[in-house]
Amino acid sequence: MRAHRRIAVTAVAVGASLATVVAAGSVAAPAGATASGAAVWPNAPTGLHVVSASATVLTVRVKPAAHASKYRLYASTVKSDVYYQELTHPKTQSSHLVTATTAKPEMTVKVHYTTAPYYYRVATINGGHVRFSTAYPSVYLRPAAPSLGSSHDDGNGPYLRWTSRPASGFKVEQSSTPDFSSGNVTYTTHGAGRTLTPYGLSDGTTYYFRVAAVNNGRTSRWSSTVSAADTTHETPLRVATYNTLNATYDGTKDNGGTIAPFSKRLPGQVALLKQANADIIGIQEANACIVKSTKHHCTRQVDEQLSGINGGSGTWQMFPAGNDNSTYFDGNYILYKPSVVTPVGAGGYWTNLGNQEPAHDAAYQLFADRATGAQFLFVTVHIVSTKGAKYDRQRKLETEDMVQRARAYASSHGNVPILFTGDFNSWPGRYQFVDTPGNYMLSQGIPDSFEVARTRQNPQYETINQYYRKPPHGGDADHVFATPGIGVKDWHQLLHLKGGKFVGVIPSDHNPVYADLELPY
Repeated sequence: MRAHRRIAVTAVAVGASLATVVAAGSVAAPAGATASGAAVWPNAPTGLHVVSASATVLTVRVKPAAHASKYRLYASTVKSDVYYQELTHPKTQSSHLVTATTAKPEMTVKVHYTTAPYYYRVATINGGHVRFSTAYPSVYLRPAAPSLGSSHDDGNGPYLRWTSRPASGFKVEQSSTPDFSSGNVTYTTHGAGRTLTPYGLSDGTTYYFRVAAVNNGRTSRWSSTVSAADTTHETPLRVATYNTLNATYDGTKDNGGTIAPFSKRLPGQVALLKQANADIIGIQEANACIVKSTKHHCTRQVDEQLSGINGGSGTWQMFPAGNDNSTYFDGNYILYKPSVVTPVGAGGYWTNLGNQEPAHDAAYQLFADRATGAQFLFVTVHIVSTKGAKYDRQRKLETEDMVQRARAYASSHGNVPILFTGDFNSWPGRYQFVDTPGNYMLSQGIPDSFEVARTRQNPQYETINQYYRKPPHGGDADHVFATPGIGVKDWHQLLHLKGGKFVGVIPSDHNPVYADLELPY
C-alpha cells in the first residue's frame, strides 16, 4: 500500500493515459472552447451519495456538473486505491479497483461482497480534461438475507440456527403473530454467531421468528419465517468468570506496570465478586499458597477470596472443597451459592486437555437449581496463553477436548445444558492470535454470551487489562459460552474506573465478567 502524499492538484488533463497533471492555479480553466476547439474543463463532482450498496453492486450519484460529458466512478476496499496519485497513474492501479463510466451522473459498479468498507471517488470528464471529487467516503455493502430453516429443540427448549454470508451481526425478530403485527421482540447479536435461544417465552405458546443480517449498520432483507412452540419453563441464573492472577506473579512486570501483592489486590477482588452477585462463579489462577499450614496443605488465594465474599457467613461454598493445591495446575475452582444451586454428584477435573504441553485442565460440576430442579453442567477452564501458530492450534485442541468431554458427560446425565466459562486467551480480531477457541465454538453452534446478549455493559474494554492504568480497548478473552436452550439476557464487565482509569490497586490483570441467563427446565 502506498502512502498518501498530499498533492495540491485539482485537475488532470488526460489523453489515453491520464498522464498530464495540472497543479491547482497553475493553469486557468477555460470558460468555453478555445480557438483551437479544445474541450473546456468540467466542474468538479459534488453531492456524492450512495443510491444502492447491495451485496453485488454499488451505485453512486452526483449532482450534474457543468461541462461534464462523462462521469466515472472508482471503488475499492483498499483506501489508497482511490488516492489522487493512484488514479492518475493507471500502471499502478490496484486489481481491487473497479470502475464504471457513464454519460449521466449516476454510475454502477459490480462489487464482491465483503464486510470491509468500499471507498469510492468520482471524476467528471470532458475530452482530455478530468476533475476528481475531493472526498473519498466509504460505504458498507448490504448483505443478502440469511437462510433460516426450521427451529430446533434438543430437549432444552427451542432455539434458532441460520446460515448467512459474513456479517457483523444479526437481528432476530420474534412475534406472536405470523405477520409480525403484535407482540414483537427484537434480539440483536454481535459477531459471526448464527445461533440464538429466545427467552421469556410462555410454555405451550407458538411464536414466529425471522432473521436479518447486519453489516456495520446496513441491514439485509428479512429471512423467511419459522414458527416454534415453547416446550420448557425458564429460571434465572447469574454466571460469572474471573481470572484472579496467581499470586506467584506478585511484584513482576506486566505490560502496563508492576503487579501489586495479593494482599493488596484481594480487597478489590472481593469487592468485584460481591458486586457481580452471581449465583455461580468460575475462578482461574487461584491456587497459589498464601499461608503454609502443613507440608501438603495451605491457605490458597481462592480460600482467601471465599472467606472475603462470605464475610463469616456460609453464603458461598467452593468446589473442590478440599485444600490440597498440588494437582491443580491452573487454579480452576467453582464458587456457588448453596441457597440457589446444589451440586449433583462428585464433579471433578478433566486434566491434560488435548494431550498438550504445558498441560491445562478444566473443573466441572453438575448442578441443580434448588427452586426448580433445573440441571446444568458448569465448566471453568484456563486455556494456554502463549502467542504463535503452535499455540493457536493448542488452544483449539484444548477447547475441542473440553467440549467433547463435557458433551459426553452431559449426555450421560440426561442431555443437560452446558455452561463453559473461563479464560480462553482469545477473541475475534486479537492481533497476535487466531481465535481458534471462538472459531471452534462457532462451528459447534455454542453461542458466546458476549455476542448474543440483548444488552452489554463495558463491551469496549479488553477483559485482559494487562495492568494498564487506563484499560485497553479490545475484546473479551474471558468468556461465558452457553449451549442452545439457555437464553442470554445481558453481559457485564466490571471495572472500577474514574475518569477512564482504574481507581486504586488493580485487582488482577483480568476483569470479571458475568451474564444473566435463563435456564430451561
